[in-house]
Amino acid sequence: MNPQRPQIVWTKDKLFLIRTYFPTMFNKPLAKWIGCSERTLIRKARELGLEKVENFNEVRADDISRLLSDAVKKAYAEGRIVSQFKKGVNNNPDCEFKPGHKFSEEIEEARKEKIRRTFRRKKLLAIYGLSR
Repeated sequence: MNPQRPQIVWTKDKLFLIRTYFPTMFNKPLAKWIGCSERTLIRKARELGLEKVENFNEVRADDISRLLSDAVKKAYAEGRIVSQFKKGVNNNPDCEFKPGHKFSEEIEEARKEKIRRTFRRKKLLAIYGLSR
């Protein structure tokens, strides 16, 4: 035991929080909530025989996705976020596609890279079970 560090007193409330939230909550916020380090939290959870749920990443991804979605909807409703795009209106008529128009190699490569990123993103969303 290090004499410079205060010893943590494991009260019934702290143990209840660990037993309740450790399997489905990230360690850092839980440790901060309880008032100990992440390492101490993990050590205590192992002593209690606790583990993360089997599909922890998918469960957390769904929760985070839902919370973010709710937060964005609330911000739109309160007027804190205003969409920069207007549906059905071309924001930049100079870049409008015209029949026979040829893109430069630089623009074509940027367009292809954007498509690749979109497919990678969709693949990751599918892997983690997030739907849009």
